[in-house]
Amino acid sequence: ESDVVIMRIELPFGTAIERTREVEARMVEAANQIIADHGGPRIKRGLLALTGTAGMSGGGPAQQGFTVGSHLAEAAVYMVPGDQRPTSAPPSPRLWRERLGDLPGVDKMQVNYETGVSAGAALAFELRHPDPATLERAAGELAAAMAPFAGVHDVDPGFTGGKPQLDLTLTPEARALGLTESDLAFQVRASFFGA
Repeated sequence: ESDVVIMRIELPFGTAIERTREVEARMVEAANQIIADHGGPRIKRGLLALTGTAGMSGGGPAQQGFTVGSHLAEAAVYMVPGDQRPTSAPPSPRLWRERLGDLPGVDKMQVNYETGVSAGAALAFELRHPDPATLERAAGELAAAMAPFAGVHDVDPGFTGGKPQLDLTLTPEARALGLTESDLAFQVRASFFGA
């Protein structure tokens, strides 16, 4: 029995906040439909939705705190305690996923049921390798191998694309002309965003 149902959606890094708000609205609509179908106010104490931040579920001791970014949306449905609901069990995670339907462009979707403090994922693996491409490929293969098992859901290979990064180094000639890393950074930033 759960006191809180948390839906978390992650879109590609850099997604416009307007798109994320659209996804959040669908999450809230799906939550309200499920609640209405299963007892309405007799099973729900409240609903909180956040756009641009996530972390209500905590993610366990290793991942405490909130994550921020225009690509994140989270909705928490606070349930009436199980002994006060018409049926003690809340709607299944599968139903929440089905009701949300296909959300184009979503990188990750999680539905967590929590009572008290979250201990994080029920099953987690940590892979290590010095080559990021090899590590990403192995993580994807492991995630694909786990997904078909009954009861396994919200499989996350652990890789999400981040901001593109430029690694620039001053040449000895540039240093001889008196340029610094700060000068280089300022010029590159100005080229992308204006002076």
